[in-house]
Amino acid sequence: MNFIIIAAILFSHVMAAYPFITNLQKDRMPNTAHFAVVSVILYYDFGLMIETAGLSIGNSYFIPFFEAKPSIVFSAVLLLTTAPWLFLAGSKFTNKDNGQNLINKFSKLRISTKSLFYAVIIAISICASIIGISEIFQSDSLWGSRATITAKWGPFILFFYLPLYFLAFYTRQSDSDSKNGLLFSVGLAIATVLSTVAIAQRTNMLLPILILVLFRKKISLQKIVIFVSVSIVVASILLPFFKAQKQESQDVGTNIGVLIAETIEVDFYRGGVLVSALDKTDVLGTKIMPYPMSGYVYSLLFY
Repeated sequence: MNFIIIAAILFSHVMAAYPFITNLQKDRMPNTAHFAVVSVILYYDFGLMIETAGLSIGNSYFIPFFEAKPSIVFSAVLLLTTAPWLFLAGSKFTNKDNGQNLINKFSKLRISTKSLFYAVIIAISICASIIGISEIFQSDSLWGSRATITAKWGPFILFFYLPLYFLAFYTRQSDSDSKNGLLFSVGLAIATVLSTVAIAQRTNMLLPILILVLFRKKISLQKIVIFVSVSIVVASILLPFFKAQKQESQDVGTNIGVLIAETIEVDFYRGGVLVSALDKTDVLGTKIMPYPMSGYVYSLLFY
């Protein structure tokens, strides 16, 4: 029965993702709703297949998707099946364009301040890299360095992200389109990794690659598939070094297939979150919020 449910969800999602694929094939940038459809596939479909295949490691905080009450599973399946289509329907009102032509629009650095621009970026990036590496040597593990650096730097931890911001800005400058520009971009990517490694977040290792691969030149379906595949494998390989549980068990030699399944389930899969949220939700009112609609009030005050 579970296989039939997953097949129905996959069919719905693949059909909804068709505009995303066709836009990329026609050298057009998909709109926001198209990316939202793909995110549903990323955060639910792969995890559902892992859970159905019996490879799930489980989570003590959330109910497994297919172990929830039948009425909850039915509601979750209904939401997952229709969610991509609701995104697409909503975009018809907010963004009537089916996509945008992929044109590299580079801005140019002012000649009068270009030397100062490079000097400042290089100086800050080298400084952030040196301090980031020094924070590693002051801790016994990457997991320990995360706690140390966040307590030590507080909000000023943003300093370590500056090379990443520089890279994101520089990739859209005309200077980055040359061979020297590519070398400088790679240098900024390396500086990003070195400066943020002590923060012990695998995302920081992948973001510079994302920027270089997807945004330095024209985006394409092939690039997206390659990046997602490589990112999941790299994130899986790094998992034992960035998770406290893995460090404590010294389980660094885990089979790569198991690590990939665990990475997808822990970092992406939100099926358990969905059914747990539905289980704690009333049609009217709330079981966990202090008063009805308080989440909307919080969001309004936050923004």
